[in-house]
Amino acid sequence: HGVPLLVFHTTPAASLQGLAKQGIDFVGAFFMLLLLSPVMLICALAVKFTSPGPVLFRQKRSGLNGRPFTMFKFRSM
Repeated sequence: HGVPLLVFHTTPAASLQGLAKQGIDFVGAFFMLLLLSPVMLICALAVKFTSPGPVLFRQKRSGLNGRPFTMFKFRSM
């Protein structure tokens, strides 16, 4: 029928590999936060000076396995 199907089988990473991935993820996120902080500051100031209310709003979302988490976003509308 011409419909491509892909099947992925995931296996849990070994403990050392999982720890290494977690460390790389943390370091990468830290440096991206540092790199993007001037842009985020400009966005925060723009929101603050153009509209009343808080700069950020929080929202509950469903995460991995349906577990809820709180997400923060700039108010942009």
